Amino acid sequence: MRNRAALANRLAIVLGLLSACADRGLAQSIDVDSIREHLRQQWESIESIQWTLDEYMERIDGVALPTPAHLRYEMSRSKGGLSLYKNENAAKGHESILEHIFENGKKRYRYLYLRDYPGVIHELDISAQQTIDEGLSDIPQNSITWLTTPSGKPLYMHMTSEARAQEIDEDGRKLIEVVFPIKGSTLRCLLDPERDWSAVSVEFQDSERTRWKVTEFQRDNGRWFASEGIHAGMIMGRFQEWKFTVSNLKINRPIAPETYEQARLPSGALVVDRIKNTKHVWNGTKKTRDEFLGRHPSKEKPSAPTVVPPPIRASRDPDGDAWFYAPAALACALLALTGILKLRRGRAS
Repeated sequence: MRNRAALANRLAIVLGLLSACADRGLAQSIDVDSIREHLRQQWESIESIQWTLDEYMERIDGVALPTPAHLRYEMSRSKGGLSLYKNENAAKGHESILEHIFENGKKRYRYLYLRDYPGVIHELDISAQQTIDEGLSDIPQNSITWLTTPSGKPLYMHMTSEARAQEIDEDGRKLIEVVFPIKGSTLRCLLDPERDWSAVSVEFQDSERTRWKVTEFQRDNGRWFASEGIHAGMIMGRFQEWKFTVSNLKINRPIAPETYEQARLPSGALVVDRIKNTKHVWNGTKKTRDEFLGRHPSKEKPSAPTVVPPPIRASRDPDGDAWFYAPAALACALLALTGILKLRRGRAS
């Protein structure tokens, strides 16, 4: 009996080892196509989503900024191609709308605001909508878009034959590491299967090692989503670290209909329709336009020309052109955050 018990124990140990080996072998041979399918199902199961992202930075390369940088992004998306995207400078004393885009499933409406008059639209640019129910292309990228739609595409669309995947242990959790090429570089993405395959971090594998990492998650309507995190990297030899928080999260919940309404234009605003190849003054004539501009003269003081620094590979747009613009002049308090804000904006190709 004692021998039988010993044999049974040994058999159990051997079977356990075999099981562990099998598990490790399975983890090492992760199929990218299966990951793509998981990510696709997660993406397509979202009927609607809405969130507000706040990004903060208090120092550059250890040097405190006179006014902490604060950028705010608002995003709403519903199936059928409905999207609303807003990017604001929320730094105290420098509040302004930097980007405002509305898509209705057919057209994109891009509203341009006067820099010296927050909230005043001076131009509307109308173009054909490029994608339906995918990531927004040709917009200033932010922490959440890099974690969910790198370079303007959902993660599953990056799971091509060039992608490689393996299971790793990080911070006590079993995660899926996926590495794939992105215009001119390589992106390393860590996915958490236990959190709806959400990205825990996204990092460029180049000399600047720009990284977005989620430090806290939240749940809404049974779905996992980023709550807090950091965006850090070397930019022109200077270390930057932005902290971000996500609020007002709604996943698969009703979004107010007025969210997807077009903004009201003031008389004298310029309307550029790239579909019809036309240009006209809203609710008026050239005289109306001149009067509008006369009521809103530029408050910017003449200054010496600024040399635009080379583009930084930290937020590449879908076409691989310039990513972020570098700070214009750290020595001049970053021109009251203007340089930082340029850093965060993409340029249309």
